Amino acid sequence: MVYKDKNEIEEKNILLEAKNLTKIYGKGDLAVKALDNINLEIEEGDFMVVMGPSGCGKTTLLNMFGALDKPTEGEVSIGRVEISKIKESKLYKIRREKIGFIFQTYYLIPTLNALQNILIPVLPDGKKEELIKRAKSLMKEVGLEGKEHRKPSQLSGGEQQRVAIARALILDPSLILADEPTGNLDTKTGMGIIELMRGLNQREGKTFLIVTHDQRITKFCQRVINLEDGRIVEAD
Repeated sequence: MVYKDKNEIEEKNILLEAKNLTKIYGKGDLAVKALDNINLEIEEGDFMVVMGPSGCGKTTLLNMFGALDKPTEGEVSIGRVEISKIKESKLYKIRREKIGFIFQTYYLIPTLNALQNILIPVLPDGKKEELIKRAKSLMKEVGLEGKEHRKPSQLSGGEQQRVAIARALILDPSLILADEPTGNLDTKTGMGIIELMRGLNQREGKTFLIVTHDQRITKFCQRVINLEDGRIVEAD
């Protein structure tokens, strides 16, 4: 065994950590264990995917990490802050400032144009000029320059997902959680979205956790976690 000098050992910069994470829905004979003793560390700059069949616990795991739900047992920490015990009235600030969400169905508001949809997370801050400037810059970065005033119905599925990605980035979060981001897209468009997210990861160091059942995405990822019946069965 080769030992490194202590000055050569790089300390892990853990962004998110799950310890003994368990989630049970229902009680008694109707109880369903969606997550079963999950232990996982995600480092800053990771680009990783959680794979598994429908019903294996992928979305539940994402909800725990995104502070959208609380565990039955165990804990979740973001930036060394345990979020699993924070009151709901204070969790919104963590979700807003530290986490960006990308969903399969985009969740764009049909009456708003692309630029306005991107600005939705910053509405509490008002329409500050620097935020509008950042939104336009993000549109350029995701390949939508010149389409600021188009409504979702005037955009393709891939373009709508790019709007959703820009929206997730508007507050410069530490962690991006993506739930089946290519699920509603054809193969070519879906791979373009993954390449876009991978580019953001490489250029800006954004940390991505992608939940999917699409095996093709794994070739872009640094780490692959496989879930089965709520447990990690294999991790690369």
